[in-house]
Amino acid sequence: MRVLGIETSCDETGVGVDGDRGLLAHAVYSQVESRRVRRRSARLASATV
Repeated sequence: MRVLGIETSCDETGVGVDGDRGLLAHAVYSQVESRRVRRRSARLASATV
C-alpha cells in the first residue's frame, strides 16, 4: 500500500509518498525566499524615490 501525505501552511507545502519499504519520495515548496526577495526589492525601490 502507498500513502500520500500533504501538509500546507501559508508559506510552504510539503508532500511525501510512503510505501511498504518506507519513504519513497518527498518534496517541499517554500515561498519564504521569494517573499524575502520581493520585500528587499520594494525597500530598494522606495529608497530611490
